[in-house]
Amino acid sequence: MQGLPPFNQRSDAPRPRDEPGLGDDVPCVKCGAVALDTGLECTECGHDNYEAVTGKPFGV
Repeated sequence: MQGLPPFNQRSDAPRPRDEPGLGDDVPCVKCGAVALDTGLECTECGHDNYEAVTGKPFGV
């Protein structure tokens, strides 16, 4: 391919995929939205889904 710079293994290599984390694929127990942020709070209604995702109360 003409016009392309040479492949640099350090900067041009594909990045690892960002797999779903804890709670990323779990619906909110209050409103049912599948939009939990990294704090396990629903981005739609703000409900904390920590106990539903981990199975234990927060702080234990």
